[in-house]
Amino acid sequence: WGSREAAAKAWIDQGFAFYFRDNFGNAMRRFNQAWLLDPSNPEVYHGMASVLTDQGDVCGAMEIFDKGLNLRWTAPTNESGFLADVAKVITYCAVYKKNNGIEEGYLELLEKSDSIFLRAEALEKTKPELRDGYLYANWWMALYTRGEYAKAWEKVFLLRKEGGEMRGNY
Repeated sequence: WGSREAAAKAWIDQGFAFYFRDNFGNAMRRFNQAWLLDPSNPEVYHGMASVLTDQGDVCGAMEIFDKGLNLRWTAPTNESGFLADVAKVITYCAVYKKNNGIEEGYLELLEKSDSIFLRAEALEKTKPELRDGYLYANWWMALYTRGEYAKAWEKVFLLRKEGGEMRGNY
């Protein structure tokens, strides 16, 4: 592989390959191996948080995403898809906590989610090649989960305008 960073990238790629086949145990092992080699790579945290999200641990995923997000802010490229995933998971955690009687921090989490979605949208406006509807697919699901149905429909219309499809768990 030539370097720790290159080896970590290979493990991350394998981790996502397992993740997309719903093999979460092997995916998490690969992301952990990548983390051991290069803990400063934000994609390690993206992978780990993705696994936790799909396993239903949205608040645990939010904590992991926060670590990756702090690295991503300083990385040379800010990927809108990463930011969309982070923002959606923050909303999911806020709603999960509220539904389980934990109101403290709810509005702050929603504000954080909104600001990250807006940052991703601004990024896509500067880089039209990034537009594939993924941002709006995540955004409408987050708004729907909050019960903000009219706003969710606005994002669905933008999603369709960009040629994307409605998907996911809502």
